[in-house]
Amino acid sequence: MTTSERSKAMVAAAHRRHEETRRKAIDALRRLDADGEPVSFVAVARTAAISRAWLYRDADIRAEIERLRDLHLSPARPRVPFAERASASSLRQELGALRTREAELRNENRLLRAVLARRYGEERAAQLINPG
Repeated sequence: MTTSERSKAMVAAAHRRHEETRRKAIDALRRLDADGEPVSFVAVARTAAISRAWLYRDADIRAEIERLRDLHLSPARPRVPFAERASASSLRQELGALRTREAELRNENRLLRAVLARRYGEERAAQLINPG
């Protein structure tokens, strides 16, 4: 085997190792997110059985880890697996239902206030007619 052939074989082997490591990292990210687990460089490295240094060097993987980590660290958002997260369409539908319910409750409050005012008026009139 010539030096050139050995070099090509080494490059091909390095490329295969890189792709295998990348696949492990992506699988680990998907698994952690699907399980609702916190995503961090340590968790991904441990789950994928790869080094943290490799994760930091791959720009795409690093960006995804940071995005998911920030999503899970946000105090306003609970740790919900991706498959269970609400879609924009379902959120709009829920908002519409809440607005309808709010209108119903406002109308009910208005009617109850009117009934209460009428009842107070009747009691006041009765006191004026029959004091004591």
